[in-house]
Amino acid sequence: FADGKHVGVSFNERTNQDDFATLCSVLGVSPVQGVSFDPTFFGPLNREVDYLHHPVFNRYRSETEMMRY
Repeated sequence: FADGKHVGVSFNERTNQDDFATLCSVLGVSPVQGVSFDPTFFGPLNREVDYLHHPVFNRYRSETEMMRY
């Protein structure tokens, strides 16, 4: 809770209108009309390379195994 009357929510690039409607339903509020989700990021925020492809990310399956690495 941000305070006694508000809830803070973070979204990512995969959030869509259906996710927002589901969240509103769970919270028991009506979706705000006119809210749209544009998954477009600008310039330096766009990922241009793959990530987490080093073998170590696939070799260790638990946090404990990763810490021992």
